[in-house]
Amino acid sequence: MNTCLLRHSVKQEIAILLAGVLLLCGLFASLGAGPDEPKASNVSDNWEIFEGHAYADNRAAPAGVSLIACLGGCESGYVTPSVSTGWDGIYQVKIAPGQLRPDGRMVTFWLVDGPDRVEADQDILFRGHGETRVLDLNFVDLPAAVADKTSGPASGGSTADLTVPSVSELGLLPSNSPQAYVSNVRYGGMPLLPGFVMVLGLLLAIIGAFILVYRRRLTWQ
Repeated sequence: MNTCLLRHSVKQEIAILLAGVLLLCGLFASLGAGPDEPKASNVSDNWEIFEGHAYADNRAAPAGVSLIACLGGCESGYVTPSVSTGWDGIYQVKIAPGQLRPDGRMVTFWLVDGPDRVEADQDILFRGHGETRVLDLNFVDLPAAVADKTSGPASGGSTADLTVPSVSELGLLPSNSPQAYVSNVRYGGMPLLPGFVMVLGLLLAIIGAFILVYRRRLTWQ
């Protein structure tokens, strides 16, 4: 009789454990089949903003230098209105081609002064997800006219040599970097790491309770 009761109790505990596992599976299903991409402010908009620091020959570009970005080439593609660099070469430019469909999807950056242009070493793929992306730019030199002004007596040669800082040193992260992805990835609105820890803790609690009850059943025999 005791053996039958013990077997019945073990079967009940196994059923409880299976129910807990099924509950966990349902929780995983409700959280989502896979991670969402980092959310942009409006993924339906075909625009992007690039910002960061502009450097000319590893020196911070002086304030007031004109900068443009071209999508699909400056001759036949989309060209942004020119923006001016700020203190320490800070820039921000918005690429919003709208209904225009340039032949290419690469973005190039230029310092301009009239017909004189200098292209940045960096180019980048345009994603059009309606987001802001951090990108430091390094140019071989300033446009000739701007370089003459900054090297003349009026400037006093005040432009200091600077090492191009990394994005992490600026306290900013590109939207496509691994660290930014881990920080933003979510499962159905729940952050990935806290959700995983919570589910793992629940699973360990169920297993621990099953082992404890099973050992007590054995001691009662």
